[in-house]
Amino acid sequence: MKGAAAVANALAGKLVIVCGPGGVGKTTVSAALALAAANLGRKTLVCTIDPSKRLRTSLGLARLTGAPQKVKGRLFAMRLDPKQTFDDLVRRHAADPEARERVLTNRFYQEISRHLAGTHEVMAMEALMGVSGDFDLIVLDTPPASSALAFLDAPKRVLDFVDGRVLRYFLKPYFVAGHLAIEPRTMVGRTFLRILDSAVGLQFLRDLSEFFLAFEGLFDSFRQTANATGTLLRSEGTTFLMVTTPATSRVTEGAAFASALRERGLRAAAIVANRVHPWAIEGGVDTSFLDSDPGTSLLPTEVVGELRDLAAREQVRARGDARQLRQVASRSGLAAVLVPELETDVHDLRSLGAVASWLLPSEAPS
Repeated sequence: MKGAAAVANALAGKLVIVCGPGGVGKTTVSAALALAAANLGRKTLVCTIDPSKRLRTSLGLARLTGAPQKVKGRLFAMRLDPKQTFDDLVRRHAADPEARERVLTNRFYQEISRHLAGTHEVMAMEALMGVSGDFDLIVLDTPPASSALAFLDAPKRVLDFVDGRVLRYFLKPYFVAGHLAIEPRTMVGRTFLRILDSAVGLQFLRDLSEFFLAFEGLFDSFRQTANATGTLLRSEGTTFLMVTTPATSRVTEGAAFASALRERGLRAAAIVANRVHPWAIEGGVDTSFLDSDPGTSLLPTEVVGELRDLAAREQVRARGDARQLRQVASRSGLAAVLVPELETDVHDLRSLGAVASWLLPSEAPS
């Protein structure tokens, strides 16, 4: 029950961030956590940055929009649109309509707003902060990543980009409104421009310079957003949950994630081990009836033999899952919450409630 208590404490906070690699059931766990919290009487919003339709499917919804929508009772859901949030940030802070349009239509901005490392995560948190006052709890399903650490470092990566003043001040004297204003006066400057021209072309430099000129007034606002995101990740009401599966590679990832959280001063509640063999949780099943006298068995001898082989294989797999789970708990220092592999896919609130009852067994959802 140690893991269940950790989950209960996390759901008593303000923000639960669910992290983990792709394909481990992160979205299903996020939705189940939100359902459990809503059943406890907390007005809860579950949201995802993942553009896939997994959250919508788990909740049994026909559609999922970019605004909070009621699912049932005190449970709400939404799909975050980081690109739209970035555009809204530009519109909100660019007072000059002409400057605003120059930013939004700039080719370099289009690439940055979609692909710059960390931008989606920071913009997602910006959107969350805009609606957080309306809910008791927010459960955030983070996007799939090769490393769960990518989300943690997003504010720093964005700040590193925003604070890249050397590049901005080098380009600004030479390009004004997309035109080469003066030639560099130094040999180093001319050589550098020649290298850049051969590598990326002057048109790219014009686009880059135009972006910096148009975006210049927004750097402080963008920096404030990234700083606010970092502060929110470290606030007392924010807790991280790591979702994994009982596979060898996931043991290492879980331990590394827990260590990285501690290094950054962030709080992890527990590791949710999803799709665990049921026998690993229940301690196996009684198969002694297969050892009875073949003459008294109601089953044909060959069927009994096949069942014994099947039971042996399942026991091996269950013992393997149990061994991996002990390792991930030991190496991460976090309590583990076990969710068994279900016979059917999670596609509605009823099946989602089954997952929630394993995450928080003392408060089985209705």
